[in-house]
Amino acid sequence: MGCVLGRFAAIAALVALLLLTCCGASAAGATQGGPRFSFVEWRYSSQELEKARVETFLVSARPNGSGRHRLFGKGRRINPTIFHGGSWSPDGSRVAFSGTPIAGGREGKPRIYILRAGRGRPRALPKTLGGTHPVFSPDGSRIAFKRSRFRFHFNRKNPLKSRSYASATSWMLDLASGKARQLTPWRNGLFNSPYSFSPGGTVLALDRSRPGRGTEAVSYDLGSRKTTTIAVEATEPVFSPDGSRVALVSYRDHLTVDGFDGPEARGEIYTVAPDGSDPVRVTHAPRAYESEPSWDPSGSRLAYTSNNDELSAFLGLENSVMAINVDGTCPTTVISRRRSRRGGSAYYGPAWQPGPGREAGPISC
Repeated sequence: MGCVLGRFAAIAALVALLLLTCCGASAAGATQGGPRFSFVEWRYSSQELEKARVETFLVSARPNGSGRHRLFGKGRRINPTIFHGGSWSPDGSRVAFSGTPIAGGREGKPRIYILRAGRGRPRALPKTLGGTHPVFSPDGSRIAFKRSRFRFHFNRKNPLKSRSYASATSWMLDLASGKARQLTPWRNGLFNSPYSFSPGGTVLALDRSRPGRGTEAVSYDLGSRKTTTIAVEATEPVFSPDGSRVALVSYRDHLTVDGFDGPEARGEIYTVAPDGSDPVRVTHAPRAYESEPSWDPSGSRLAYTSNNDELSAFLGLENSVMAINVDGTCPTTVISRRRSRRGGSAYYGPAWQPGPGREAGPISC
């Protein structure tokens, strides 16, 4: 849990840095055809973080990283938050993302926005204040999202009795009615984050963390409201397009590298059956931080992020967007982080755009 909170604190610090910037909304051009995926570009103007001017952009590209098309970015009113990529509607016509309004040079609380690809400004969704990590349902009628609470009470008389509170819950928004309902409970130390719906829309895959239990991938039945563990020591579970497999980041191999405060855990991307059986290791990069798996609509390949830079990974920035066949063959660097004396760019949050004709199929190598 300490690592989770530490990572969030670092990300929050970078979000605070965005208060110094004036980034926001613009979208240009029509939706591009063929197989494509979206990602977030995090651009900074200086190698010195305290002096950096930061901008974030939601971009789409072809499977090989070419043909980049900016869906959303530079402007004055809205800025996508830097810690999560987009989620596409099942027909590929809309993308949801978490963003923060900018008013009077100040950044407000995050909320969920929807953008019609290539059509103007994003629309803020009601009842999503404080929301992040949006996930479209398979029929496009609902969006699951996450809300977080972080509080600290300092005891002046006895600092050792100061108390902190941290929790995250999953919610469901009905797009037709605008009503949101809470799915998981608030509880100190309990974090539930939505990552994927099953193809039938009856099950929601969650990333769950709780005191003394670590992080695990679980399935939440929306009818019975029962939670079942898919895999322990795992995060970011995502159903395949046909629902037969779940891609996730697994720490089952107990890989570590030397970190700032001792050994740092490194996960690999696996696929498992929905009940957690038949685990198959997809990636084999024991010194890389790998995260954010996303299925191609054909179910043949995965996009994900990979980072060999410990500091950047700790801050939530990824070096490269990668692609790999689900059998572990043909690992391919699609987009790499760029650096120069004037700054650079980092990339994260890959999300395949669904819809007819958008299947990329397996990678040839």
